[in-house]
Amino acid sequence: MAVQTGAPLAAELIVANAPDPVFVCDLNGKILVANNAVSQLLGLRRDEVLEQSLSRFLSATEASEFVAAVREVIDRGVTRNVRLRPRSASGDTIPTSLNAAALRDPHGKVIGVIGVLRDMRELDKARAYAESLIKNAPDPVFVSDLEGKILQANDAVFHLLGFRPAELIEQSLSHIIPPDETREFVAAVREVVEKGATRNARLHPRSASGEIIPTTLNASALRDASGNVIGVIGILRDMRELDEARRYAESLIKNAPDPVFVTNLEGKILQTNDAVSDLLGFREDEVVEQSVSRFISSREAGEFVAALREIVERGVTRNVRLNPRSASGDVIPTMLNASALRDNEGRVTGAIGILRDMRAYDRVVCALEESRRELQAADQAKDRFLAVVSHELRTPLTAVLGWARMLQGGLLDHASAVRALEVIERNTTLLAQLIDDLLDLSRIVSGKLQLDLRPVDPVGVVQAAIEAVRAVADAKHIALKAVVDPSAGPVVGDPKRLQQVVWNLLSNAIKFTPQQGVIELTLERADGDARITVRDNGAGIGPHLLPHIFKPFQQGNDARRHGGLGLGLAIVHQIVGLHGGSVRAASGGDGHGATFVVELPIRRERFEDKEIEAERVRRSGSEHDTKLELSNLDGVQVLVVEDDPDAREMLKGVLQQAGAEVISVGSAAEALDTLHHRRADVLISDIGMPDEDGYALIHRVRALGPKSGGTVPAIALTANARAEDRSHALAAGFQMHLAKPIDPGELTRTIAETIRVSSFARRSGTPDQNIL
Repeated sequence: MAVQTGAPLAAELIVANAPDPVFVCDLNGKILVANNAVSQLLGLRRDEVLEQSLSRFLSATEASEFVAAVREVIDRGVTRNVRLRPRSASGDTIPTSLNAAALRDPHGKVIGVIGVLRDMRELDKARAYAESLIKNAPDPVFVSDLEGKILQANDAVFHLLGFRPAELIEQSLSHIIPPDETREFVAAVREVVEKGATRNARLHPRSASGEIIPTTLNASALRDASGNVIGVIGILRDMRELDEARRYAESLIKNAPDPVFVTNLEGKILQTNDAVSDLLGFREDEVVEQSVSRFISSREAGEFVAALREIVERGVTRNVRLNPRSASGDVIPTMLNASALRDNEGRVTGAIGILRDMRAYDRVVCALEESRRELQAADQAKDRFLAVVSHELRTPLTAVLGWARMLQGGLLDHASAVRALEVIERNTTLLAQLIDDLLDLSRIVSGKLQLDLRPVDPVGVVQAAIEAVRAVADAKHIALKAVVDPSAGPVVGDPKRLQQVVWNLLSNAIKFTPQQGVIELTLERADGDARITVRDNGAGIGPHLLPHIFKPFQQGNDARRHGGLGLGLAIVHQIVGLHGGSVRAASGGDGHGATFVVELPIRRERFEDKEIEAERVRRSGSEHDTKLELSNLDGVQVLVVEDDPDAREMLKGVLQQAGAEVISVGSAAEALDTLHHRRADVLISDIGMPDEDGYALIHRVRALGPKSGGTVPAIALTANARAEDRSHALAAGFQMHLAKPIDPGELTRTIAETIRVSSFARRSGTPDQNIL
């Protein structure tokens, strides 16, 4: 620097060592000092720059701007920034930014100008690149100053809003958004400037056509080369489709049949549908903005929070069992299916939960579990039953087989032989009773037990049952006391089955009452019913067994010691129920006896005394007679058809003892062949035979002519003792039906009666009638 300028030495030192191009000019703009960076920028030697005005390297327009800037710096002492494009030695125009400031002497007097040139080529390239990015961005992007004036916008902005560039550039954003959103935008800009942060805001600009367009603004800082915030870069996202999708999703939630709710990341409920209100009994406003934890227990709240955390962190779907409490206080079992709720950028913003009411499911599960337990119990009962049946059948069979073989071997004297026959008869009767009980229960359970309903005097029923068991009671020295009210009736029922009920109760009482015990039977009229009470002072019933006493195969330890299948009380319960009555049991516990009460509805309509008397006659005639009496069948020719050799031999022996002439065969074919060659007064046929059964045989017999045996009286023998089995046999052409096991006395009496009725029919010229 020349001494005559008076420029401070400090200025010369600053210029020489500055990294940027720096020069000093006088008050007329002539360059007095320039550093090497100026020479390098312009491609000139230092002596080619000094003593030259900067205007020499500028266009006329920019030279005028430079002179004006220098004049303003000198006159006002301000700093000016001017964009200049000096031409280098090679002829290239170099974009620069000039920062010009006053140069003062020690007294503060302006003696020149110091200028700093900044090479803008790289910055302009960067700006051009940034502008290209903005221009070609698919999303609407704009640049505004710190007051919200739009400086630049890409085509996507104009397409979104429908404005031409001239209608939007240099306009404030407040012209197209409502006042409240303008304030929100200004606050966002302030935060961007002060914190350098990025802000999101929801804006609804009005388009050129007047449409309000929902958008999301992402605003970030625009900085200059020095890092100063000079404006805002805003990215608008058109939310119309997303809002439509959100409304559609909300509609799906609202109309979903299952209860659906949406929560934020903290578990606060943001939205629910009507199904949630229906399930919990709360109004929507009582649920929304509440935490899920409010409706569940603290333990389940912990499980829900853990599930929510896993959903947020891993984006998984979780199933959680929850039991929310309803508005009425009920705890409702539900299954929650919770999955992540994401925003349009894929970020997890909450959870969507679907509740499934598990009450019906739980009831089904409980029912299935109960069924499983019942099946298991039934299976165990079946196993116990089979074991009991095996025992109860084998025990009498042991006695029968043992004594029979001793008789067969001639090992017994006369007295022992008589004793053997008594044992065989008693145990055979016991076996028949066991089988009858099994068949009765099977018919009852399958709904195939048919009742022969008629007016019944319960007095006769009770008396007949007492007489049937009196011998057994006397053998144990048990006092059997009865108090009978003759007015306790009549009832409508099957007399045989009602007697079976009373007989079973009395037999049960005798079984569990020790010697010298007492059994009391009472028949009385009570509350319009005939009430039969059987009370004993025997073993009693434990409280654990009492609720199950009428179930099949249920026996206590005492019952197992006394034998039996455990079916008697089950049969009593079922038969009484079929008569429209009820039966109940009571006991003070083990060792305190038991009481059974049967109540049967009394028939309201009057009926003739002769009907009751007829019933009494039938009862008296059906009393059990242990003495074997065979009817006289002298000269009667009987054809026996039985496929089992032992049964066939027994039938033949009984009939021969009664005086009959017996022809026994083992099949239907043999029977037909016999009828072609021999006369028979009576045909006795088993039903269940192989090849051709008894029904097929009687059909073929009835197809024969009278001289070939087509009208021979016939009696059916079958192991099926149901009323419908008897009806089937009579309809097929048999005159009588007998159920196995066969009592010899009953067999001979039936044959004699059949012959008598058949002879009467022939003499009177009327067709044979079935004997009922």
